[in-house]
Order: sequence, then C-alpha cells, then structure tokens
Amino acid sequence: MLGNVSWMLGEVLRKASFRHAAWNVRGMLRPHLEALERVEPRYKDAMLLFRLAQLQESYALSPGGAATWVEEIEKAVSTYSEVIRRKPAFPPAYYWRGNARYALGCGRADAGLDARTPLEGAIADYDRYLARPPEQVDPHYPRLYRALSRFRLAEWLRIHRQGDPVPHLTLALSELDAIREDETEAWIPRATIRLSLTRNSILAADFAPANEAGLRATIDRAVGEARRSVEGAATDRDRGVSYALIGHAWLALALLEERLGRVPTRECRLAALEFRKSAPAGEAGAAIWAASATAVLARSRAAAGLDPSEELRSALEDVAAAIDRPLDGMDREGDRLAPDLEVLLDRLEAVPATGDLAPGALALGRLFAALHAGMPGEGPIALAFRALAEAKRHGPVDWADLVSRDPAVAALRSDPRWAGLTGE
Repeated sequence: MLGNVSWMLGEVLRKASFRHAAWNVRGMLRPHLEALERVEPRYKDAMLLFRLAQLQESYALSPGGAATWVEEIEKAVSTYSEVIRRKPAFPPAYYWRGNARYALGCGRADAGLDARTPLEGAIADYDRYLARPPEQVDPHYPRLYRALSRFRLAEWLRIHRQGDPVPHLTLALSELDAIREDETEAWIPRATIRLSLTRNSILAADFAPANEAGLRATIDRAVGEARRSVEGAATDRDRGVSYALIGHAWLALALLEERLGRVPTRECRLAALEFRKSAPAGEAGAAIWAASATAVLARSRAAAGLDPSEELRSALEDVAAAIDRPLDGMDREGDRLAPDLEVLLDRLEAVPATGDLAPGALALGRLFAALHAGMPGEGPIALAFRALAEAKRHGPVDWADLVSRDPAVAALRSDPRWAGLTGE
C-alpha cells in the first residue's frame, strides 16, 4: 500500500509541476522516497521494489534536480534491473525500465553526452515487453516510446557521426505512423523525421525532379502535424518548437525550389518569419535559423545573377544579434547549418571591405567556431577561420578581448592557422 500510494503521488505531483512551476515537488516527494528506501530492505518484495523504482524515477524527473538527476535516474534504472532479476516474468518492469532509459538517453543527448547505450537499452526493453503474449501487455505507449527512442538515437548518431541515422529514422517513422493520429507526443517527431528525410532526398546527388510532387506532399503532411502541435502546445516553449518545425518545412521547400532552378524568395522569407516566431524555444536558434533561410535566398539570387547584398546584410545582422545569447543546443546543428551559412562567407569574400560588415563577419566566425566545438572531428573549423579572416579584412579585431570572452574562439588557438590569422 505504501509503495502504491507513494508512486501515484509522485506521478501526480511531477505531471502537475509542468503547469505549476513554483511547486517544490522534490521536497514533497523526498519523505516518501526515504520511507520506501528504509522499508524495502526489510521485506525484499519485488513489487515493493518496483514501486520504489517508479518513485525514484518520478523524483529524478521532477523539476529542480538539474545537478543530480542523471545519478538519480541511473539509480532508478538499477532498481528496475534488480526487480527484473528477482521477477524476470514481470512485464511492467521492462516497460518502466525502458522509460527510465529513454529519459536518461534524452537527457544525455541534450547535454552532448553519450546517449547511445541508454537509448539502445530502452529499445531492447520495449522489445522485450512487446514480445509478451498480447493479453499481458498494453502496446500503445511502449510502441510510441520505442519509436521515440529510435528517433532520439538517430539524431544522436547524426550529430556525433556514429553511423547512418536514416534506417533508424525510417523505422521510427513507420512505427509512429502506425500509432493513432491524435497521439500528441507523436506529432513533432513525425514532422521532424519527415522533414529530415525529405531534406536528405532534396540534397542527394541522385535527386530526381520527377519526385517533386511526392516531396511536396510529404512536406505538407509535416506542416499539418506541426500546426496541430502549435494548437495543442501547453507552453510558449512548446509552441516555439512547433513554429521552428514550420520554418524547417518552408526551408525544405526553398531548397526544393533552388534544386529545381528557381529563386525561392517566398519560401525563404516565410521560413525566416516562422523561425522568428520560434524565439520562445530559444532566441539564438530563432535568429540563426532565420539567417540560414536568408542565406539560402542570397545563394539563389547570386546564382540567378541577381544582387544578394540585402540578404547578406540581413543574415549577418541576425547572426550578430544571436551570437552572445545562449546557443540552446545550436552548437550541435553544425552539419545542417554550416552548408547554408557558408554562402554568407562566399558573398563576404566577394565584396569590397566595409566596416559595417565587420560585426556580422566576426559573429559568423564565432558561430562557426561554436559549431565546430559541438561537432566531432574537423567540423566547420575551416569556415571559422575564413569568417574570422573576413572580419579582420572588414575592420580591426581585438583578438585578446575576443579570446577572453568566447571559449569556442579560444579553442582555435591550438590550430596552426591561428598564428597566421592573428600574428600571435
């Protein structure tokens, strides 16, 4: 009874805290957690231990535990594992351990840490749960979170270049599409995967113009899912994430138009507009992705023999406005951002030196340095040095001051190109 009541209280308080941020949920749960941890060793009961693991998970995921939550959720995973050791034929333990591993993997991925092991473990746990006889399982949420685990694993593999994410994305989308249409937790992942796969198809070397109609239909479907998530968003941040997805949809359409030889003026401007609306999810990200959309327009205009100077200045202003704000994970988007933003460098290098472009060029160099810091291997370090060289050409740069206030730029000092750039 104590275990059941404590766990149910934990879940109610944790979920309520998303709408009542001032509640000290961890303070309320701590006495119950301590009581269960004292009582459980006396009984060595698998069900009591299971409830303890669930309460540990609720406690770890409640607001206010940023400094210790990884250790706490790992403790819950360990407790679930002990439940399984004691009672291996108890299906809920596999499902709940999968949930804990999924949460751990998401948190580690958001922190730029290794997320592969917990996410693969979560998928394996959901597989074990769903392999039980149908009368023993409720398949909806295990299938949903298995698909979400595959999605987050694919994103981690892409960012860290640890393997091909496309098979994981394709399988995750197949699983998500098999889940009921009104499942709100599936809308954003579905739309994100559709847009990711579509962007890959548009940029692929074997792109076929005959596929235009199918690509547009996929993008339209993603936009519909993103708009539903805007309407159902519980917070301004959630709404901002959805607007960013709509921005990515317009950006995908812009890339499609560009690939077909057309100048995507409307698509790029609408992409930038939607990205700006996503500011509640991260002001820096909103401005940088808006700059990316404007950069694509600059590239298309230049290729068509049109003047791209207005787009160049607008994009550089966005980067300059964003660079001193928290990047909110943007430093792990280098593989997507760098190719679009490189066009700004191409245009900078093609215009005469002018002081009003110096702040934007310097901000662009700092952004490429940050993107390099968030990526394994070479990353866009060459772009960082090119942009910093342009900043130097367009105006004086106080290198000592820049190094003292920007750790990503300071990290470039170990590169032999730094001495040639700065004279140090």
